Amino acid sequence: MSNEKPVLNCPQDRVFTMSNEKPVLNCPQDRVFTMSNEKPVLNCPQDRVFTMSNEKPVLNCLQDLVFTMSNEKPVLNCPQDHVFTMSNEKPVLNCPQDLVFTMSNQKPVLNCPQDLVFMMSYEKPVLNFPRDLVFTVSNEKPVLNCPQDRVFTISNEKPVLNCPQDLVFTMSNEKPVFNLSTRLRLHDE
Repeated sequence: MSNEKPVLNCPQDRVFTMSNEKPVLNCPQDRVFTMSNEKPVLNCPQDRVFTMSNEKPVLNCLQDLVFTMSNEKPVLNCPQDHVFTMSNEKPVLNCPQDLVFTMSNQKPVLNCPQDLVFMMSYEKPVLNFPRDLVFTVSNEKPVLNCPQDRVFTISNEKPVLNCPQDLVFTMSNEKPVFNLSTRLRLHDE
């Protein structure tokens, strides 16, 4: 009786590749805001002259009243040109590397005893009859060594997204300074 080793058919080694490509994040370009600070055009009327004539004398008195109003152009003090730059850098997206899993497919080691040997002993008969024949069969249980169970852990940490800070814009709105002079002149003719 022969004891052939059992044949254990296992699949070939397997390689699992998990592709974790970096996502494409489209951000708008940097924007530059320019505020032109040209002096405003202030259209004011020319100097005005008000003349009040009283042709009919009253009590033999004739006086022309002349009112002159000088309206100089006001001085408008504005701050210098303001340039606001909004930096919109692309955020840095850190993703874990691609993970590669390799599963080794080793054939288990099967330890079986050697071929079983049957011993038949036949001694010369005693008292003219044969002795009892004793057959001894040793069949130890085979030892099957298989790799341990394998645990695969996929670490997929959350990506770190670094974005620029919020931008705060401040506009100074100073009140313009107006210089107006008014003259009142009384003219006697």
